[in-house]
Amino acid sequence: MLEQMSSLDSDQQGLAVPSMAPTMPLRLLVVDDDNLHRMIICRVASKAGFAPAGAATYEEAVQLSQDNTFDCITLDLSLGEHAGIEILRHLWVIGCKAPIIIVSGCDDATAKTP
Repeated sequence: MLEQMSSLDSDQQGLAVPSMAPTMPLRLLVVDDDNLHRMIICRVASKAGFAPAGAATYEEAVQLSQDNTFDCITLDLSLGEHAGIEILRHLWVIGCKAPIIIVSGCDDATAKTP
């Protein structure tokens, strides 16, 4: 009986066969012009099993998003000369489907905007 079962493949036995292929870590794009914030988010993401890539500027974020596919994005809405909303527009234009987590403080200019 055991010999018969061993000749059956795993589907016939009703067992799931775990994939032996290594899984790729999820890729995370971290967009923040504050070096410390970007570094902390990248470090925490790395410890959680993500493969983070950091961008300090609008231009870096655009370049990374055009050259790579990301599974998730964290985005600071205040990026100096550019607003994070410009990156959101760019991501929409290129068809990005990754979830986007807004990680942003509120500066005085934003707080006074009606």
